[in-house]
Formats: sequence, structure tokens, C-alpha cells
Amino acid sequence: MSLSFGVGDRVRHYKYGDGIVLRSLSGGVADVKFGGYEEYVEVKDLILDPCKSDVERLLSIGSFEQAEKLYRSKCASYWKREAFDSLVIFYKKNIEDQLELERQERLRQQQETERREKIRLEKLELERQERLRQEQFEQERRSKRERLNLRLDELRTNNYLGTYDYYNSDCKVHITASEFEHANSSFVQNWIATHTHSGKSEKVSAPDDEQASAIGEVWKNTQVIARAGSGKTTTLVNRAYFLQKHCGVAPSEMLLLAFNKKAADEMAERLDKKLNGNIPHTMTFHSLAYAIVHPEESILYDDPRGNQLSLSLAFQNIINDHLREPEFEVLIREIMLAHFRGDWERIIQGGLNLSRDEMLHLR
Repeated sequence: MSLSFGVGDRVRHYKYGDGIVLRSLSGGVADVKFGGYEEYVEVKDLILDPCKSDVERLLSIGSFEQAEKLYRSKCASYWKREAFDSLVIFYKKNIEDQLELERQERLRQQQETERREKIRLEKLELERQERLRQEQFEQERRSKRERLNLRLDELRTNNYLGTYDYYNSDCKVHITASEFEHANSSFVQNWIATHTHSGKSEKVSAPDDEQASAIGEVWKNTQVIARAGSGKTTTLVNRAYFLQKHCGVAPSEMLLLAFNKKAADEMAERLDKKLNGNIPHTMTFHSLAYAIVHPEESILYDDPRGNQLSLSLAFQNIINDHLREPEFEVLIREIMLAHFRGDWERIIQGGLNLSRDEMLHLR
């Protein structure tokens, strides 16, 4: 608290000693009587009467009774009662204001603490409700997935061909495509292993994941690319076996094609062992074409392994017949020159374009 001195206040100066304030002037100067003389001194160099200082200290901490006792015993002779009472009122008001501020601050802090606690509890409650919602959602999702998977398993067992439509209509949101395909492959592996009976010297092994996927994918086109000896024929045979025995596809509705007769015979033989003779159509591409065309005469084809070149001989005879006609000879010559100029020149030089009678006449 800054010092202010009133008339009659007892003070002490570091140089002149004790005195009484006669008047307080502007500029921080006071007229003070020290003993038998007066001095103008700066207020900052004055110390209030120790007795009055002690009284103000007691008042500032709220010890009003002790301040009253000290005032009466030591200060009442020179300190006016009105001034003391005014100071008491000032400090009481000051303390009351301070207490009120402290009370309001405590109340504010308490309210702030309660507000934060309320927010914390509300947040915890929201988190709890969210966890419950998530747990309930996850539980419902798992329950839904379990029901759907059970239904898919029933369809795989009883109506495999209808599994794909049911998955697309009811299951795609809950079961991923990879999960669906993996479950199909697992079912096929188990089915093949269960329904394949081996002979004494034949070892039966379930198809691997890729083979099972090719066997079980009966709704879309499937392309299998693999090295020789990797099991492509076995996979194709098992696919036909699975479609006929488990999916109920009639053998007349299936067609197995191979590039050569040996491969076709091998597939037919394997299917015959599994199906006891009631097998799908198994043939080469050539046999399929022959069955579609049903020619009255023999089909012309080249088979170098059997010394069968009927197609090439027939084609050559047609060319020979047309070479006898001048207009066709020119056309044939132009075509062959465009592609086989060197060969045609050797044909001319050798007389190979002439008939037998023309060759004899020329010689």
C-alpha cells in the first residue's frame, strides 16, 4: 500500500528522526516538525509511526480486536478516534471484498469443475453408448453372417447352382466375394475327396485351391492356364464329375473337347471310372466339326502322321484343272507371283506348270 500522511501523523525520518506531519504538500513533499524545527522532506523518506504501522498491519489481516487494544494503549493520545474508525471501516470493507472475491472465485472454480466433470461424464456416456451400439451392430452382423453362411452351406449341399444367385441377392453386403469363393473352393475340395474312390494303385488327393476354384466356378466362364502335367485334365474331369453328380447337370448338356484323340480318350476313360459309363460327350474338335456337318462323303483333312494328305491333294488338283484354262493360268500366276515369285520361276523353268502330254510334246 502506498504511503500517505495526514496532519498530525507521527513519522520517522532516516536523518532527522521522529516528527509530526504539519501539512502534506504536492509533489510528494511534507512539512514535518522535528523537535523544535520544521523541515520539508520527501514523503518517500518518511516512515509512519511504528505504532500506527502495527495497527494497520493488524487491521489488514483482520485482527480488529488486537488493533483496537494497540490503538488504545499506544496511539490514542495522538491518533484521532475518527481517523482510526475510518481505517477500521476501510479494512473491514477491504477484507469483506477480498473474501467475497475469493468466495466467487471458489464458486467459479467449483462450477467450472462441475462443468468439466459433467462434460467428461457425458463424453464417457456417449462413448459407452457408442461401444454398445458398435457391439450390438457387430453382434447382429456376425449373427447375420452366420445365418447367411448356414444358408449358403445348405445351398452348396442341396442346390449348388442356385448358390450364386442367392449370394448376389442377399449376401454381398455381409460376405465378400473372396470369402464366398473360398467357401466354394473348400466345399469342392471336401466333396471331391469324399466322392472319389481310388483303386489299389491310385492315390487320391483333393484338388488344390486353384483347381477347386476352377471346378466350383460353374456360373461364369473359366480359363485355366497351366504348364503340362499340372493337373488340367484332372481338373476338367473333376469339374464334369462335380456338375453331373452333385449339381444335377445331365451328361447330354455337357461337352468336353480335346485337341487330339488320345487326350479325349483319356478324359472319357477317367469319367467312365467315376460315372460307370453314363458320361458326357467327350471328343476332339475335329470330331465335333464332323458331327455338326454330317458330310455324305469323307471329310478332307491332312494328317501327316498317318500319311493322309487328302486336303492338299484335292486343292492341288483344283489348281491343276484351272491352269489348263489360259485366263485362270494368268490369275493364278499373278497370285503366286505376289507371294512365291522365286518358286513360280522354278516351276516355269522345270515345266512343272505343263500337263503330262504337254511335257512329252515339249521334249
